[in-house]
Parts: sequence; C-alpha cells; structure tokens
Amino acid sequence: LKIVLDLTLEEIDTGVERTLTIKRQRHCGTCKGSGAKDGSSKVTCTSCQGRGQVHRSQGFFTMATTCPQCRGAGQMNQNPCVDCKGSGREAAKEDVTLDVPAGVEEGMRIRVTGAGDAGDPGAPPGDLYCVVREKEHKVFQRSGPDVLAEVPVSFDQLALGEKVEIPTLRGRAEMTIPAGTDSGKV
Repeated sequence: LKIVLDLTLEEIDTGVERTLTIKRQRHCGTCKGSGAKDGSSKVTCTSCQGRGQVHRSQGFFTMATTCPQCRGAGQMNQNPCVDCKGSGREAAKEDVTLDVPAGVEEGMRIRVTGAGDAGDPGAPPGDLYCVVREKEHKVFQRSGPDVLAEVPVSFDQLALGEKVEIPTLRGRAEMTIPAGTDSGKV
C-alpha cells in the first residue's frame, strides 16, 4: 500500500510522530481470511485438476494460460463466506503510527512493515510505503541538506559590515555580515 505524506520544513527539521488513518484491506473477521464458510473447505478445481493452468493445443503449439475458473489457485470455494463473498478480505479504516526521522527529503519512502493490505490466505499483510512530499514554506527554500532564506539588508550594512538578526527554522539567530560583502552573496 502506498500513500503520500505531506510534511512541513519544521517537521522535517525535528522529525515527527504522525498517526494516520488509512483505508486498507484486512483479512475477513468471519472466515479468518480463508474465503470459505465455517465448516467448509476448498475443493480441487475440476477445470485444471488443481494445476492452476489449462493447456490448449493448436497443431505443434501448446499454450498454457491461467485457469479461468479458479483464477490460478488450483482450488475453489464451494461455500464462499457470506461477508467477503469468498475473497478472504474486507475493507477497513485503521490508525497507523509513523515515526518520521529528522532530515527526510522529498520523494523518500518510509516503510511501515505489516501495515499494508492483507496478503493471500495464510500470508502476512504487506507493507505500507509513505512517500514524503515537502510542503512549500513562505520564508525558506530547501536545497539538498541546506535551508535557504533571502534576507534583505541595506547597502550600508553590506559595505560597513554589521550584525543582523535572521530567521531560522528554530527561531531567530544573529549573523555577522563582513564588511565589503557583495549583494546576492550566500
């Protein structure tokens, strides 16, 4: 299962713990994911005799295709579960807690093991992948590991040098502008 996770620069800077409500497929509570009614079991497919494939011959060629009756499983439910209609899965909304480490970047994927959709009967659930998307900030831009901000200063401050207060992600800081600094310098 894959979702997009929108984060602010402040959340990326410090890291954050998020609780997400996701829609996913989980094993049916009634049949425990088997897809069969209680007390019944699966039977061997009569079309493919349990192989999951059917073979068709045309002259010298033999073609094997997935069995249309059992869809390649080799077995079929004669008495499917009423709640999930034999699929073994049901839709559910669940809360997932996600620890986002500090310093993640745009496009990074964070994996939450076992929080994805239910697997085949008897198999564990898949993983949830959260793709990081950085929200635009009104003051700062990000350039790799660096955070940039444009700070207006006067010509006198550039020519003579001075201490100025600048914004940071964690508040304000003081920076010294050396005398003779050119406009546009990083």
